[in-house]
Amino acid sequence: MMKKTVSLSIAVLMVSSVVTYNCWANELIDRIRMMRSKARVQAYVDEGRQQVETGAYIRAIRVLTEALKRGASSEAYEYRARAYEALGNMDSALKDLNRVIDSKPSDPKGYVTRADAESSMKYYDKAISDYNHAIELDPFLVDAYLGRSVVYAAIEQYELSIRDLELALKIDQHNPEALYNMGIVCMVADMPKAGRDYIGRTLAGNINPTDRERLVSILATAPQRSDYEDKKGGIDGVLTDLAKQERRNMSDTNKNLATPVPEGVNADQTRLPYAKKSVKEADTRKLLAKIGKQDFSGSSSGVYMGMRWNATFSFSGKKVKGTLKIVTPSGKRETHYGYGTFDNGAVEASDNMGFRFSGRVSDDLKLMGTMTTADGHSVSVDIPLDY
Repeated sequence: MMKKTVSLSIAVLMVSSVVTYNCWANELIDRIRMMRSKARVQAYVDEGRQQVETGAYIRAIRVLTEALKRGASSEAYEYRARAYEALGNMDSALKDLNRVIDSKPSDPKGYVTRADAESSMKYYDKAISDYNHAIELDPFLVDAYLGRSVVYAAIEQYELSIRDLELALKIDQHNPEALYNMGIVCMVADMPKAGRDYIGRTLAGNINPTDRERLVSILATAPQRSDYEDKKGGIDGVLTDLAKQERRNMSDTNKNLATPVPEGVNADQTRLPYAKKSVKEADTRKLLAKIGKQDFSGSSSGVYMGMRWNATFSFSGKKVKGTLKIVTPSGKRETHYGYGTFDNGAVEASDNMGFRFSGRVSDDLKLMGTMTTADGHSVSVDIPLDY
């Protein structure tokens, strides 16, 4: 009887051990299978990232979409958004960036990435709101200040742009993007002394040849100082005046909390830290074009006194070149080659056959003025320019 009991116990123990082993083996197999599945998903994400970095954006979108179907993390949405943005599909890019933020609402970098996309779409109010939120989450996030400064420059709020760049440089005093942009914005804001200082600091670092040539050109032609800058007391004076103005605005706001929003004004606009203006410059190239330091060109055509004409113009620094082709009513063809000067927006030019032009380049990049023929006839010129 004793032997039967022992045998039964051993049998039970063996069955239990087999069951335990099978359960452990199945768990191990499931874990290995899951790890391999995750590795495959991550491989898709890594491939998508590589495709984005090499410029194969359509392939990247296909790969990252497959990764997301297999349960990839929000990282895949971020890379896919970059691909969509590069292809100009900004709506899809924003949708993916919204998903990134929804998955990590406390990560300030997600708000900066979305704000960058909104800035490129000229959704400036939304971009500033996202940059503000990112700064609230991380007051030392340099990219947030850099991005917001670009938006302020685009809407011509140069003092606010300078303040953000100054804050970025307090956090990272050698940041090349902040130094470069500060030099450009100071020049556009009629603060050439400060602009020269920051451009000099930028040139002392490692920058690409194109940017170096551009900055050297600016230094060669920009004035040494301005009355506005002297009156303001440089950047320190600008920032001091800005702080005083914002304190006054805050005081006025507190006094008028019960004041209704004026008719026709969006309530959100009253909370923005700037007076919204029409946008004339959208990026650094247009800012440079406005002060005549960036090459740009334009062309136009029309009919004058029975003559068909086509004109092309190119601007480089303070030099202007132009070609005017004319077909007379009798079919005779003439080509005029003109040269002139471009200084602070003003244009003066003449050509090899007695044509003269006098006018200027407007802030919204139009060549406007009067062209006079050798025999004294005049025609108005209004030509949009490309930068």
